[in-house]
Amino acid sequence: MDVSRARFNSKNMQIVASHHMYSWSASKHICRSATAFLLSSTLKWPRNARLLCQIASRPLQVRAWGLLSSDDTPGGNEGDHLVAEFMHHVISTHQSWPLEGRTPTPLMPPHTVVKVQMDALMRNDWPEENSGIRTAFLFSKPNKVEEMRVGQAVTAARTWRATESYLSFEQFVTHIRESQYAPMVYCLDWEVASTVFFHGLGDWRAVQAVKVTTENADGSRKEYTYTFCLEKILRGPYKNIWMVVGVKLGDYASV
Repeated sequence: MDVSRARFNSKNMQIVASHHMYSWSASKHICRSATAFLLSSTLKWPRNARLLCQIASRPLQVRAWGLLSSDDTPGGNEGDHLVAEFMHHVISTHQSWPLEGRTPTPLMPPHTVVKVQMDALMRNDWPEENSGIRTAFLFSKPNKVEEMRVGQAVTAARTWRATESYLSFEQFVTHIRESQYAPMVYCLDWEVASTVFFHGLGDWRAVQAVKVTTENADGSRKEYTYTFCLEKILRGPYKNIWMVVGVKLGDYASV
């Protein structure tokens, strides 16, 4: 298999891998022998392409909108072997699981806050539709954050346009999908484009730039640069937590 031609679109597919079960949904179709591409939604492509392509080369019957276990298909023993191989690779290479670290805490420095959101947006529909955007919503500064009570659910978060306005989750989804931020969702890959720069008295504001790579329908690629603007909350239940207060198109980190 030519790795350079291997394509995976996490917009159309999701997968959950456990000891005896594969479960996924496809918005339009299930690609033949697509195990590697499905699994790659939890891994960093193309760093793990060799193992994933080896898995993809093995036949595996699938059933859309259903469950596939070792008891349901003639290839059951092979399915168990694939899961074991996948789990070994994840553990041995210290990969993070899709839901790991999707809640903001005071232990997260600014660069971790950025990474968690970009990883989530890259596989937006894992494990549910718009889970990546929901992660971004939870890491965006809540409305009246300093007046919130412990355990209070976030009902409105700050828009990424760096204006003092707040959106419900449904509005936030539209805000991300139908704007300059759309390339971040289901992006092919992303990487850090700058170190974290702190500014202002007390180092409670920070910025970091990232480079996002997307793939067009014809296979060509395009790059975008975004700058995350973050602010450390100083009071209330979110004290010492870094939250997003805006994302700018372009590299403004070193300005």
